[in-house]
Amino acid sequence: MVSEKKFKVGVIGAGSIGSLFGGYLAFYQSEEFTQEVTFFCRKSHCNAINEFGLTIEKKEELIRISGITAYDNASTFLEKNKDSQEYFFDYIIVSTKTTDLERALNDYHEIIKKSQYIVILQNGIGNEEIVAQYCNKSKIVRIITSHGAFLEKPGKIIHTGEGFVKMGFPFNQNNQSELNFFGSCLTSSGLKTEVVNNIQEFIWEKAFVNIAINPLAALTRLHNGSIIKDLALVKIMKHLIKESLEISRKLGIKLPDKDYFQVAKKVAYGTSDNINSMLQDILRSKPTEIDYLNGKIVEIGKSFNIDTPTNKIITVLIKGLENSRL
Repeated sequence: MVSEKKFKVGVIGAGSIGSLFGGYLAFYQSEEFTQEVTFFCRKSHCNAINEFGLTIEKKEELIRISGITAYDNASTFLEKNKDSQEYFFDYIIVSTKTTDLERALNDYHEIIKKSQYIVILQNGIGNEEIVAQYCNKSKIVRIITSHGAFLEKPGKIIHTGEGFVKMGFPFNQNNQSELNFFGSCLTSSGLKTEVVNNIQEFIWEKAFVNIAINPLAALTRLHNGSIIKDLALVKIMKHLIKESLEISRKLGIKLPDKDYFQVAKKVAYGTSDNINSMLQDILRSKPTEIDYLNGKIVEIGKSFNIDTPTNKIITVLIKGLENSRL
């Protein structure tokens, strides 16, 4: 039984998935702990939350959440709390798009510096190395999830699909009890969380799935489930994963003996109606995370003089779509 504890959670880049995690944490009531949740997000989302609260739609259920304080920049928060010695966060979740990671780390440097743990909630390979340039490695935590979320409008999130949550230290395994506490809070809030020793295994497994599915959906405008019904696209998926596996092995990443193509297919089936994040970015004329997925495989491959032609072609095509401003 955990003694009653108060903890503070901040979410930098509280869009769809960040608002999902922060919203569920804010909604849960417990006799064992109290929580204070703060969002840093776009102005329209910020204003809607401060005025009306956050709504999460899950299947046919509407969950209305009050008590979240939202800001659209770091300066306003710091000015409001300049005389307080207790404004630091126990856990600051960074859930911006990976393309915005360095900008967010710069913009929120003062807040990050005073926070106990920096929790990366993003897609991509190598994100923790970027964060490590801004804080001590021992403070960095990584969350990998297959939950799906969609920001329907400011102040409202749709929980589009349930999945797993894995959490761990990417660089070391100290203070495991603190992670166990945060994991239990996430689990109690409805996001069943497993604290793991080898988070790199799950970072790469999630990357394999995203590398195989996301860009093909962005290029074809197909939902995830439709991709695996097309034999030609399935063949491309296999090549993308094969090349990515070769790179992970060259890096010495310890991975279980799995058929990662079957893992990707299972995810596509499980999220068959999902419009994945890369397709959403293309439809909204926004930059994608291709440089941190397929593009990262190409980049690492070059450093080892390993050719990754399928990932290279896919990366070039996605970059072309980005440039077309569709």
